[in-house]
Amino acid sequence: MEKTKSSRISSLDGLRGVASFVVLLHHSFLIVPALASSYYGGRGTPGTFWLNYTPLHIIWAGGEAVYVFFILSGVVLTLLVIKRPRFNWLSYYPSRLFRLYLPVIGAVLLALVLAIAVSRSGISGSAWLEIHDEPITLRRVIKDCLLFLGVDKLNSPLWSLRWEVLFSVLLPLYVWIARRVGRGWWVAILVALVLTKLGADFGEPMLAYMPMFFIGSVIAARLDELALLSKRILGGNPVTGWAIFCASLLGLACVWWIAAFDDGPVNTLTRPVIILSGAVIVVLAIFWQPAVHALNLPVVRWLGRISFSLYLTHEPIVVTLGILLPNSPWLVPVIAIPIALVVAWIFFYTVERPAHRLAQLVSKRKAPSGKHARA
Repeated sequence: MEKTKSSRISSLDGLRGVASFVVLLHHSFLIVPALASSYYGGRGTPGTFWLNYTPLHIIWAGGEAVYVFFILSGVVLTLLVIKRPRFNWLSYYPSRLFRLYLPVIGAVLLALVLAIAVSRSGISGSAWLEIHDEPITLRRVIKDCLLFLGVDKLNSPLWSLRWEVLFSVLLPLYVWIARRVGRGWWVAILVALVLTKLGADFGEPMLAYMPMFFIGSVIAARLDELALLSKRILGGNPVTGWAIFCASLLGLACVWWIAAFDDGPVNTLTRPVIILSGAVIVVLAIFWQPAVHALNLPVVRWLGRISFSLYLTHEPIVVTLGILLPNSPWLVPVIAIPIALVVAWIFFYTVERPAHRLAQLVSKRKAPSGKHARA
């Protein structure tokens, strides 16, 4: 387990970068009608079977990558609290909201400019691309900026930020519960898995997504215990780590390779397997040395640095290129991926980093002194 100077677990930043890149691949590939059809009731074509319905789907499993994001947020924010003997909630809230909302507003404005420049009216192409044919109204733009009312298709990845904000607000409750689960932490994770399945079954998004953050909180609260457990399991035969890693990737993509054998609706029993696999991948990213080494490679660390900006800005770029190249859907990923990376890098330096610095300034100004500073 490696840490940066700020005591962050640096490999988790790398994992966040990889997850962001997977989401970028996900939306870029959805421009291709035969790939998008797997998400909209179709079966694709024989030529796209391997990308759609085998474990190879993991390279563009965007929804699953977002679940990893949620678990990561649970780990990182909970560690932020429990690793500090004196945590200032008074400074945390305005700082966190500045940190989230300023880049979100910037991303909405970027999406708005692109949607005005290249009309989305009458879009034709993949089923995914066509759902972006929505009228642009001031109400929709404001709604996207606020997040908590849900988002439309101007910049659809922002849907996950709604739950990030809610988790950020409820962080004291999550930390309080995670600290008190004790040796029954595995039971708490099991309950969270059951709740997220029930949420998916009954169409309750809050119940479907919020337990994922709690799994991350429990991982953070039991980090020392998990370190000993990981050392015992991974410290012997090196093959064990690779076996667990491969099994986790298979579990994370299980809904897709199972669908290769089942033409009917995918059984939601796969959902707990997906979430648990994501949690294991997060734990491996902290303790398993091959993963720690790979996630600390310079290019992966760079991806981690711009990951939030990449997540916020890539989709409007992909949609715009999909509209401009209606007859060349396979060309869109080739062009969109490098452009999205460059735009994310620029956005990081012009929007996200200044927002982060402003958040730090707000945090310092709001920080109380004396006994009131204690969490």
